[in-house]
Amino acid sequence: MHHFTRLLESRLKGSIHTALKAKLEKVVAVDKYTVQFQLSEPNVAFDSMMAGAEYVWMINAPGFAKANENSPDYPRQLVGAGPYMIKEWQTGKGITIIRNPNYWNPKEQHADEIFYKVTQGPEGSANWNQIKAGDIDVSWSFGEIWSRAKQAKDYDFISGYRTYSGWVLNFNAGKPPLNDVRVRQAIAHAVNRKQVASIISRGAAEVANEGFDPSRRWHCGNIQQLAYDPEKAKALLKDYGKPVEFEIWSHGQAFTKTAEVVQQMLRQVGVTVNLKKVGPGPGAIFKNVLQGKVDSWVFLGGLAAHPTLFNTNMHSEHKGNQFKINSPKIDAAVDKLTSARGDAAIKEAHCNFERVKAVEVPFLYFTYGIVGLFKKKDIGGIEAPQTPLFGYHRLYRIKK
Repeated sequence: MHHFTRLLESRLKGSIHTALKAKLEKVVAVDKYTVQFQLSEPNVAFDSMMAGAEYVWMINAPGFAKANENSPDYPRQLVGAGPYMIKEWQTGKGITIIRNPNYWNPKEQHADEIFYKVTQGPEGSANWNQIKAGDIDVSWSFGEIWSRAKQAKDYDFISGYRTYSGWVLNFNAGKPPLNDVRVRQAIAHAVNRKQVASIISRGAAEVANEGFDPSRRWHCGNIQQLAYDPEKAKALLKDYGKPVEFEIWSHGQAFTKTAEVVQQMLRQVGVTVNLKKVGPGPGAIFKNVLQGKVDSWVFLGGLAAHPTLFNTNMHSEHKGNQFKINSPKIDAAVDKLTSARGDAAIKEAHCNFERVKAVEVPFLYFTYGIVGLFKKKDIGGIEAPQTPLFGYHRLYRIKK
């Protein structure tokens, strides 16, 4: 309670509202074991956001990063009350953490010491070589090294879904030629999504047809995207009657590979696609996306926490409508979804919205968000992952 009160009484209040997607105004201790969160307006997604692993911890005051980016201690300005605390931080090598003697539940402190090793990234060759050599107890992957999983001796492999909806190709429907639904539908028919999914994940990920993966209660299971049909794509483009040319922005190797594959497929139906790789990081893309300067971009499909938060920014009156789409059908579906109450009604409205999107094509789904873990066979405490931030402090070594 005191933590939230401190934040809500500071200049961070607006950031808290943004992070939680809810207007939290006050937190009250009802009794020793009960805390009451008071909101200024109804929010059916609040419990989902509070329970999410990735949603509320990345909060800083406005301007904090800019003001501190040149400070040598900037990356070490951490505050926490968890089971472990930092013993040593070796730049470029890793971080050693040890038991927090003041932690409230010592029974959950399974390890005396944990070392987080810095590598070139989970998909890098150096990381893979260390797994093969048995030098890492636990590591994760978003798919690049999954095809090599069987080569990892003495390791178990556990797969799961990410809390983001997966790989998608987004469209700016506010500028020609992508403002015409026939063009967007033609692109959908011209792109073999199954082949794209196989290429970008090396066969590890299944093709996505909707935002929520099969492990989640909001998964519809009966959504049909426009089928791969190059001839139908050509017919729609002929009906449109003008040359179609646009640009796809990407950052990072995997996103750029997706753009290249799509470019080749669209070339087969007469669509000209230009590629623009930017970076580092997604910021260079999204600054321009929000300004409406980007035709199309490859990225993750959005936070799949709750249906009332997923893609509802497509409404024509939403200030965060990054897709610049203005569709009466989408507006009606979003209105129905955001006014629904009760899980059954919310899911029905959400699945209706997914069917509308399949026809209006604000973006193309490719894969569900995936994440996998490699662990040595003597490591316990692993759960099916939803994020790389799955809680290494809960792991323990099984005694032989």
